Amino acid sequence: MISNRIINELSLVDIQKIRDLTKDKDAVFFDMDGTILNSEPLHFHAIEILTNKQSTYKLDDLYGLSDTDVYPLIKDHLEHDLEMFLKAKNDLLLDLIPKASVDSIFISEIRNLLLELRKTKKLALVTASERVIAHALLDHCKLSELFDIILTRQDTKQTKPSPDPYNLALKMLETKKVKSLIFEDSPTGIEAARLADIDTVKVTWYES
Repeated sequence: MISNRIINELSLVDIQKIRDLTKDKDAVFFDMDGTILNSEPLHFHAIEILTNKQSTYKLDDLYGLSDTDVYPLIKDHLEHDLEMFLKAKNDLLLDLIPKASVDSIFISEIRNLLLELRKTKKLALVTASERVIAHALLDHCKLSELFDIILTRQDTKQTKPSPDPYNLALKMLETKKVKSLIFEDSPTGIEAARLADIDTVKVTWYES
């Protein structure tokens, strides 16, 4: 039985603390939403537009849920099937992202953290988000170039909570589990990290 791999919890972007946590690691893996940045308000705004604000669900109700999990909750207020909903939502997000203030979705200390870690570590971004959305967000925040690899929903047959995305990151960065550390915020991501059997830091800095 695989045990819980959470070794620490952080509510602030404490670079010195994270430096200490990663000192014996060769690679660091980051989730995107809720960890590197927080685009949940943009996703919720897109849903509000698509449902004409008819849904009774609030942002907190949908936080951390995938689009396929959200769809059954709001489908009565949509004119789309799942496939059309996903396309319409992605199209809306691609319109909303360039207009969003970077400061509203991104803690500036994260960039300093990534720049610091890049000096001695391989960095991977491992997200369950759609590829086109993930890259749009990272490009908007000018973060894409700070990662050695970026893995999205389309890169594995199964996404989180399957361990497949993290196992692929291990393979691509040619590193070992014991030499890697994951930063995650959501139960789904933390379960993926647990199943991959990799030490994990739970972050809540976007909840503050």
